[in-house]
Amino acid sequence: MPDPNEAEIRRLSARLQKMQDLQTELRDEPLAFWNVPDIQSVDCPCCDQTMSHISSYPFHSSAKFARQLVLWCQGCGFGLVPDTSFSLSDYYRTEYAIDNRNDRAIPPEDYFAAMDSADPPRNLKRYVARAKDQLRRIRKIGGEIGAMLDVGAGPGYALRVSEADEKFAIEYDKHSRKYLDHIGARVIDWDTVEKHGYDAVLLSHSMEHFEYRDLLPRLKMLAKSLNPGGVLYAEVPCGGLGWKNYNSKQEPHTLFFTPEALFSLGRKLGLKMIIGKPLARSNKHIEDLENPIYEPEPGSPFDSSEGRITLIARKPEDG
Repeated sequence: MPDPNEAEIRRLSARLQKMQDLQTELRDEPLAFWNVPDIQSVDCPCCDQTMSHISSYPFHSSAKFARQLVLWCQGCGFGLVPDTSFSLSDYYRTEYAIDNRNDRAIPPEDYFAAMDSADPPRNLKRYVARAKDQLRRIRKIGGEIGAMLDVGAGPGYALRVSEADEKFAIEYDKHSRKYLDHIGARVIDWDTVEKHGYDAVLLSHSMEHFEYRDLLPRLKMLAKSLNPGGVLYAEVPCGGLGWKNYNSKQEPHTLFFTPEALFSLGRKLGLKMIIGKPLARSNKHIEDLENPIYEPEPGSPFDSSEGRITLIARKPEDG
């Protein structure tokens, strides 16, 4: 029988080598370049104030994202990557699932059988539980779901749970397409999203991957595409790093939300705001920054550092 200590040593050695290789790559290759006037004139898409601070990207293990910059808004705590020095769309089409998921080679039949088993893998169990919680809240507010769009659907956890009559997905990861095909989801693009009407639109941990110029136009497009009484449900991780240190991996996020930023964004959509705040406790270790550039009003609904910041909005029945 293999010595478990030897296996652990090999694992740690491989991780150390990976970090040493990353360190070498970052040291030997120059950073990307940004035009100073361009990044001095960027306005916050959430509260419209001019972005006031700049920092390096809080990278964990990605050489690509380690070379990015982040602009920060002192008004609502929002952060954004002004422009990536590589094609973000190409990254999501080819690299994302391999770098971040490591399970997209499994045949769809086996993948969903594992999901339905009495003892599913921990990651699948977590994603399905989150999807069920989101669908429960959507149904409580909006009723039956005839047509549902999942933006950043991955392999279709939420669409499968929804049992919607019509399932639509926006998903750039080519490795996830076979799972969406398996559950009967129709993959569409932003160019065709308004050709359909939806009873529910879900953005579960996908908005933080948008380019900042696309954020508000895409949300307005989705709000317009809702059927009367339809629900838009957006959930993002806490990303207000100008206020707190969340001690968690950030890449490949390009947008960083606070509760105030998400709420301010939601008010621009012409929908009835139901809720805009954290809905779950965070299991991450959170520390106050010594010199924050943003602080919410004490005691306000935005004065929270918990996890899963959530915006729920509904289109009026006569909309």
